[in-house]
Amino acid sequence: MIWTHADSVPILFLWALLVFWRRKLVHVGHALRYWCTKAAGNQPDDRVLRYLRSVYGFRAPHWLRLMFLWLGLGGLLAAFAGQFAELWFLLHAKTFIPPNWIQETAYVGLGAPILVLSITLWRTPLKVRRISAAKEVFGSTEAALTFHVVASCDSVSRWALPTQSGPMLSADSLLRAGTAGVAFALAVMPSVASFQGFLAAMLILLSFVFMPFIFIGLMMGFSTWHRTEGDTLPYLLCVFSKSLP
Repeated sequence: MIWTHADSVPILFLWALLVFWRRKLVHVGHALRYWCTKAAGNQPDDRVLRYLRSVYGFRAPHWLRLMFLWLGLGGLLAAFAGQFAELWFLLHAKTFIPPNWIQETAYVGLGAPILVLSITLWRTPLKVRRISAAKEVFGSTEAALTFHVVASCDSVSRWALPTQSGPMLSADSLLRAGTAGVAFALAVMPSVASFQGFLAAMLILLSFVFMPFIFIGLMMGFSTWHRTEGDTLPYLLCVFSKSLP
């Protein structure tokens, strides 16, 4: 074939450059860094954290939230392992059937947290939760809107804030997902023996794209919004500023 793996390297490089070309766009990378770092510093204002916990957090004892968080992360890891193994065998023209325990772990691990959120937190619309939290924390929605927060960003990517209102995917997210798909297609094309295999590989890629999205959603719902500073602070402040009613 004309295309080789070496030919796809510049495409992958351009895609990586595109992801970070708008420095002020808070994207999934900022979100991952925030949730993977420990609490630090004296910022931001406690009202910011109280507001975010009220809007996005599952209200339950710490041990119960931790249980559902690890259950969800375990299911996500199992799903990733199964999909990665399937992709590996697919690119080597072999058939792979994931073991039953991997599939069951993925279904139960991801299904249980989603079910719990569906019958508790998500029963109240996001807009209502935002208004209620603004009144509870700031006294009124007007006071919340006038609360001064320095947010060094133009916008928050859909992938960095899975529960934001509006279109399912922002234009930035679609652009990045599309270019990532093209780069991946050029990379795997020489290794896939059939068109059906190529389509299967692209579907697996789509599942990989959504995994950071699910990870951040689990952390927002079951982890603890914490104090932060440095390069993770813009994520927290941008989420707050974009979440005000």
